[in-house]
Amino acid sequence: MFVGAFNADQRFGGARTLSHASRGMACPGPLQFRVASGRTGARTVISMDALDSGALEAFHAAVPTFTGDEPWRHLYVHTPLIESAYLSARVGRRVLLKLDAVQPSGSFKIRGMSEVARSAKQSGQTLLVSSSGGNAGMAAAYAARKSGLRAHIFVPSTTPQMMRDRIADEGAVVQVHGSVWDEAHGAAVEMVQRLGPSIAKLVSPFDDPILWRGHASLVDELHKDLHGEAPAAIIASVGGGGLFMGILEGLDARGKAWDQVVAVAVETSGADSFAQSFKSGTLVSLPAITSVASSLGAKTVSRTLFNRCCSLEGDKRGAANLQRPIKSVVLDDRDAIRACLEFAVQQRLLVEPACGVAIAAVERVARELGNSESNRPIVVVVCGGNIISPGMLQSYARKFELETKSWM
Repeated sequence: MFVGAFNADQRFGGARTLSHASRGMACPGPLQFRVASGRTGARTVISMDALDSGALEAFHAAVPTFTGDEPWRHLYVHTPLIESAYLSARVGRRVLLKLDAVQPSGSFKIRGMSEVARSAKQSGQTLLVSSSGGNAGMAAAYAARKSGLRAHIFVPSTTPQMMRDRIADEGAVVQVHGSVWDEAHGAAVEMVQRLGPSIAKLVSPFDDPILWRGHASLVDELHKDLHGEAPAAIIASVGGGGLFMGILEGLDARGKAWDQVVAVAVETSGADSFAQSFKSGTLVSLPAITSVASSLGAKTVSRTLFNRCCSLEGDKRGAANLQRPIKSVVLDDRDAIRACLEFAVQQRLLVEPACGVAIAAVERVARELGNSESNRPIVVVVCGGNIISPGMLQSYARKFELETKSWM
């Protein structure tokens, strides 16, 4: 039954509103969207107490789409690979930074989302429904806008308002549901079930082979920029595991010369579902996310990644898959924030804690590598800088008593 009606005549600062009845699917979180033409205009927050599939379909049909000027080409860019002088000097070997924080959507996520949007467009789907603590939602909204699709993004309550606003500014509907990603994702699944797969494409922020294929392009770029030279290690943050799966697939595609590249998965304590699973040999679900690195906040890592990296047989439980050397590193929030502060000064870029922890891991990785392959560089994936601002970074510095350091 149709229980919602789009009132095209009621406008507030260029935005439109939706009236609704009180039956159908419970929808406790406010919906935030901006439907003014182009990329200017006001946004508004809409409360919808109940929806059914008819109301949802009518709602999204009424939200205008952009023309979609680039639906058939990659929406990501080939990002710079630069040497970090301060990190190289510190560890005594070349450290290279893969700057995916400068992607159009602010993180590596657009690599996979570009492929997802392409797939949805080819399938005739018109709506991307995703769940994200920020970066994946931003990438999904950007990819939808550039491809002429609509986007509905569920975010947990821990997502900063700044990030919700930025996703809405890309033309997406933003809905807050639950306190962690897993709960937001459940709401996304329910919406797609109600609308049906002919209309809506469910977009996992990390657990989809289409995403991994897109993320693997990062390794393709490394191969090109390094002229085929294999690095000693690639360090990347792990939340749900999508980036890491893409890196592993990209490494596999490069052949034997890249077989011994060490893939290093880095997490913060309190968001370390991969590390706990990797160590125990059983898939671990965290009771809660307690780290400030909210975009690493998946309570359970991708089962596919777990199966790829761990053996569950007998005495080999928790051992790395022998086809490729894999390391797991866990650092605390203070390490991540310290790295963010130093990176802002030394590299003149703001990155979020989920990214900072990968930078913080360089010293440990270099120490464990020792003198082996010392002529080969360590590559750090600078994965994103969306969920950060100067004010947030200063607040973190105060929280972890880092504000008196020389970089402040």
